[in-house]
Amino acid sequence: MIQKFPELITFDVTEKTNNQKRGLFVGTGLDGNGRIFPCIHVFMPNSQISSYGWIYNHAIPSLWGKETISNIQAIGTDGEYAMYSPLQNSVNIGGDWGGAHIYR
Repeated sequence: MIQKFPELITFDVTEKTNNQKRGLFVGTGLDGNGRIFPCIHVFMPNSQISSYGWIYNHAIPSLWGKETISNIQAIGTDGEYAMYSPLQNSVNIGGDWGGAHIYR
C-alpha cells in the first residue's frame, strides 16, 4: 500500500501497550479513498534519537525502497524532539527523504 500511496505518512509511538512496556513506533499512510492504513511497526529498544535515526535511515529504506521514500510529500509527527530531529536532519541533507515536508 505504501508503494501505491506514498504521498502522506504519519509517525507516532505508543507507550507501554505491550508486555515488555516498550514503545511501538507506528507509521500510517492515507489511501486514495481517504482511509488510513498501517505501513510500519517497530518495537523500540528505547526512546533515544539514535533509535529513531536507525528507523529512518536503515529500516524504512530497506523495507520500502528508496523510490517510495522519494515520492513522500508530507510527514506528520507529534513533535516529540527525539522522533522529529533525526527525520528533519535526513530531510535537510537531501538524499532519500529530501523531497518531504515535515509537520509536527
